[in-house]
Amino acid sequence: MKVNIDFGGLILDVIEFEPFLGADIEKYTLEFNNWYYEPVEKYGITVLGPKSSLPYEYLSSQVILDWMHEVAPDCNARLIAKNIKLGEEDTSLPYMYLSRFE
Repeated sequence: MKVNIDFGGLILDVIEFEPFLGADIEKYTLEFNNWYYEPVEKYGITVLGPKSSLPYEYLSSQVILDWMHEVAPDCNARLIAKNIKLGEEDTSLPYMYLSRFE
């Protein structure tokens, strides 16, 4: 399965992997978000932020690939293309929408 990874509508990466949660990309997004984010107190309100137990400085395709390798070691997840400008991507691929801005 090939997927466009959209980081807030600025740039896209493309990853490829053997499906391990079925064909619905929303399942992957939900499971990744549950793995990556936790409630964090900021400015007196609770927001979602990266889990403090994770070693990443910022969200990237590598984080998604690491998650996939952790939860499905045989999925053969890999980066196919990096830093594609919005509008130049293969729109026939599903999109996994993520934000680098926590």
